[in-house]
Amino acid sequence: MTEPADGAPTPNSGVPRSLPGRHRVLGLPVSAVDLDATVALAVESVGRRLPLRIVVMNHSKCRLAVRNPALRTFLDDAELVVAESSMVWAARILGLDGIGAAWGVALMDALLQEAEARGWTVYLVGARPPVLADLLAKIRRERPSINVVGAHHGYLAPDDEERIRADLREVRPDLFLVAMGSPKQEEFMASLDPSLGPAVSLGVGGSFDVHAGHIRDAPGWIRGSGLEWLFRACLSPRLFKRYAVVLPWFVLAVARQRLTGRAPR
Repeated sequence: MTEPADGAPTPNSGVPRSLPGRHRVLGLPVSAVDLDATVALAVESVGRRLPLRIVVMNHSKCRLAVRNPALRTFLDDAELVVAESSMVWAARILGLDGIGAAWGVALMDALLQEAEARGWTVYLVGARPPVLADLLAKIRRERPSINVVGAHHGYLAPDDEERIRADLREVRPDLFLVAMGSPKQEEFMASLDPSLGPAVSLGVGGSFDVHAGHIRDAPGWIRGSGLEWLFRACLSPRLFKRYAVVLPWFVLAVARQRLTGRAPR
């Protein structure tokens, strides 16, 4: 069943914004949207200064959300929950229409392109200090017109978190990219007042490492195939072990929903 789109008026809009409807995959919301539509909504949200919190959903985050009530709540509250390839596969098995792939690395790149073209302000939080330094250097080298108004690595003390929240309220960037892994990045996004913070917020997981050149991205012939996870797992024994546990659970849970209509508890 598709949930209605969220078109509630906001103080910053004369005309309600139309967000895409949602499906439920394993009891969790996934927006009926692809990468291009996600970028278009981000452009509209920055232009009208309407908060747009984007969560990228994959099989690992499904497993976390089933066990983490706070993460489930944030998924329900976020304006967009977009699908990586494993969720697109699940949607096809479940006969759900309109869910296209919008994986984190590609979405981050597309939004940085918009930031460069449209003069958006950008704030970055996440990754290890050397990764963040290399990412900032790459942005300055390849996209020098992007206005980075703040940046901090992802290893935050409580004082750091409050200082960043205060900074975000003050500068109110157009685009906020946070790369601390799940559920920490979603918890941090949830701690921000949507009406007083960034226009567009996106949790990107390990995408800073990829864009900074510390982790190889999947080659072009794999992207969009649904096998990006396998490429990443082959490069990381730790990730391979995690997928060895999560993927069988995910496949069985999708099969159960297909056969019985019941989501995992």
